[in-house]
Amino acid sequence: MRRRALKIAAIVPYYSEEIKRTLRLTYEYSPGGLNKILPMVRLLARDHALTVLSTGYAKRADFRWIARREEKLALGGRPVRVVYPGYLAVRYLSFLEITLACWRECLRQKPDLIMFYNFRVESLFPALLAKLFGGAKILCQFEDGLHVLFPPGSVRGLVFRALYGLGKRWSDGFTLVNGDLRTEFPERTSVVVPFILSDEEGASARPQLFRLKDAPVIRVAYSGTLDRERGADVFLEAARRLRGNPRFHFFVTGRGPLLDRVLERAGRRENLTYAGLLSENEVGAHLREMDILVNPQKRSHPFARYSFPSKVMRYILLNRPIVSTDFRDISEVSAPGLFFYGNDDPGDLARVLAGLADRDVEVDYRTLFEKFSETKIRDALQTLIQRLAAARA
Repeated sequence: MRRRALKIAAIVPYYSEEIKRTLRLTYEYSPGGLNKILPMVRLLARDHALTVLSTGYAKRADFRWIARREEKLALGGRPVRVVYPGYLAVRYLSFLEITLACWRECLRQKPDLIMFYNFRVESLFPALLAKLFGGAKILCQFEDGLHVLFPPGSVRGLVFRALYGLGKRWSDGFTLVNGDLRTEFPERTSVVVPFILSDEEGASARPQLFRLKDAPVIRVAYSGTLDRERGADVFLEAARRLRGNPRFHFFVTGRGPLLDRVLERAGRRENLTYAGLLSENEVGAHLREMDILVNPQKRSHPFARYSFPSKVMRYILLNRPIVSTDFRDISEVSAPGLFFYGNDDPGDLARVLAGLADRDVEVDYRTLFEKFSETKIRDALQTLIQRLAAARA
């Protein structure tokens, strides 16, 4: 199939630090999904004329006009045009305003294809309107389990289930966040992309030996949303079970429903410290000081079927020993330094951590860099995009 460069618009929740200040947002509004969004943007920009349309909106808005502005985003030496649409910020209604503003941008730019992030009102509806009134093909970067997080009879549960059904029906293609979703989405119009690791980072990846058995203190970290579906409670319980081992100290960063429980545990001054809600740069610096990084996201929770923990990608890039639940797309790969525990069991997590304390650990993630390399995913994604373009022609 002949490949041709397309005009693509990516509707995603990206905003720079300057825009974040303009919208009066805090670190709380730095989506974890950026670890997947920005590599996807970088990948698309290598082959196509790409414009990013930001869905970032003022969530605690007073009545004011947010002026349209543009900037350049440098990704791998390739400047990408970013448009922040102009809209009227009104409390409780800003997300509707940004939805219409993104649609207006789509009408103005007339893209061949729109990639949008998840089945949300502010991303799905501009893409859908551009498809119906502009003839664009629409491709969803899907990693969204909100439709299973809320009770079926609740207002939010009904809304997110409706969005999920609408998005599945009307989207022309999908990138799926894990291989388990193959059974729910058409294989011909989907490609599995848990995350993307750049070729430059893969080329520089080297084995590294961590002498944990000689370390007087072993620092173990969890970073991310503090809720049950992501396993923050499992991490806390594993820390409690290892209180008798004075070599272990646990660190938590992030916000979420379990924050009070984290603060209560940290306040006892035992073996756990809450490091706060950190910026992207601060999180990276903090985790580089750790000895073991933990991903306890629960496999038994329905949310796991529709997600892949973005923290795993961050952890791999930091080249530290990782202990994780056995997500299919990484458990299938043999990678020294990557360890798994079973059944969402905090006792098993504590057992694996205790075992690592008595040994030297070699970390070598080159097989992961190969499986999730930019080049490999680029080929699969390009095949899908060109198929959609041919159907539009």
